[in-house]
Amino acid sequence: MVHVLPPGDARVAGVLGPQVQRADAAVEGVQVLVLTPSAETAAWIARLVNPTVDGDHVLLVPVTAPARAARRLSAGARAVAVTPIDALALVRGSALKLEAVTTIVLVDGIELLATAGDDV
Repeated sequence: MVHVLPPGDARVAGVLGPQVQRADAAVEGVQVLVLTPSAETAAWIARLVNPTVDGDHVLLVPVTAPARAARRLSAGARAVAVTPIDALALVRGSALKLEAVTTIVLVDGIELLATAGDDV
């Protein structure tokens, strides 16, 4: 499933909360991948979504620094908000595996394309 959300849309919690909540604890790996144009946007989305989710094991993890995120991902994160460049770094470092992803959310697609760089 793919969702495309406009920038600054406060309805993001209503769209993402149920997706994060449905992440299956029995499935290993990230199941919800939220691509954002900036680490600040990733943190903002997590602040909106996490209070709407029941259970600590399915919280949306914002990637603000890839090294710290790698530790949180190895602890069993099921949902992550990340910039394309940081996602690529995490994939290349084997910290982010994409096999279990069932939902992709693109936040501010125009800005994503502008900030993604040539490698993404």
